[in-house]
Amino acid sequence: PECLAFALDSVKQDDIFMISAVARQPLTLQFATEKLRSNKDVVLGAIKSLPEAFQFARHNLRQDVDFVRRALLINVEVFK
Repeated sequence: PECLAFALDSVKQDDIFMISAVARQPLTLQFATEKLRSNKDVVLGAIKSLPEAFQFARHNLRQDVDFVRRALLINVEVFK
């Protein structure tokens, strides 16, 4: 996932590419656009595979009580 740190913005802004990357390697969420890091389905999918991905969700999602509940239902290790 670290290679995306050096990727062109056009690559990071390609939603289809980034959703695919996050599905394969959830930590790539950290390099996604704010739009994707605010997308509940994308973030929950990442959390399902790797609870640590929660930290890369946008602040607004991390403060959303309903979203946090859903995240915990998917993977109870979100806050470990």
